[in-house]
Amino acid sequence: MPLVHALTRQRDVWSPRQRRHLSAIADFNCTLTHLPGKKNPVADALSRIEINAVQLRLDYNQLAKEQQQDPETTAVRTAITALQWKDVPLEDSNISILCDMSTGRPRPWIPSSLRRHVFNLIHGLSHPSRRATTRLLTQKFIWHKISHDAGNWPSSKHRRKVGTLQPNLQTTRPLLHPPRPSCNKTCLSSHRRPNTTSHAA
Repeated sequence: MPLVHALTRQRDVWSPRQRRHLSAIADFNCTLTHLPGKKNPVADALSRIEINAVQLRLDYNQLAKEQQQDPETTAVRTAITALQWKDVPLEDSNISILCDMSTGRPRPWIPSSLRRHVFNLIHGLSHPSRRATTRLLTQKFIWHKISHDAGNWPSSKHRRKVGTLQPNLQTTRPLLHPPRPSCNKTCLSSHRRPNTTSHAA
């Protein structure tokens, strides 16, 4: 229910927390009006579940050329598999891309030369976990051992970053050691010594 009618509603259907919130809102001297989504672009944008504002920087013309030159793509076309291969033409172009249609949406086949680039496009957006990265990749693309690659590449990338952030520094000067206290034989003996300055007569 919109907030406009919340203060004038007769039936008491609010929880104690909602009553406290409405009481705090009613303390302000303001007028509540309802704006439809077209007149309120900020609320309309925030209420959308999916916003396709992020575009992957993948050159599909280059992908089509790489598919034509890749011998693995030729083997995939003739392989017996549960995947449904189809050449999907690009818009405003004579070029077509080999895609899998078994999920209901086209998933382009990625040759080995572009797999790391596609992985970086997906994983570099927000650095999701291995499981999330694998899910995002398999929803949009297809290649052999895609789950294996998606699981191993983040850890190898992390190891490289750690190596660059923490270089192995070598010094030409010897390391300085703290001086050890000098100790003679009296220091090592186990004789008791009196704690007072007075001696027995």
